[in-house]
Amino acid sequence: MKEFFILKILDLFKGIYQKSGVNYKIMRLIVQSKLVMDGRRGQNVAGFNEDTTKDKNYFLLH
Repeated sequence: MKEFFILKILDLFKGIYQKSGVNYKIMRLIVQSKLVMDGRRGQNVAGFNEDTTKDKNYFLLH
């Protein structure tokens, strides 16, 4: 899977999550898969000149 910058920031706080009882490996995998799913291209119903070659992550755009 793709490595996101936000995951590197999340890794900085790994100890805090583990001390609070969170299974960090599972949480990181969930966040990573959600970021991948968020970056998927949405449906283009009208077909207006959308550049399909760009890999956008809409999480960072909002």
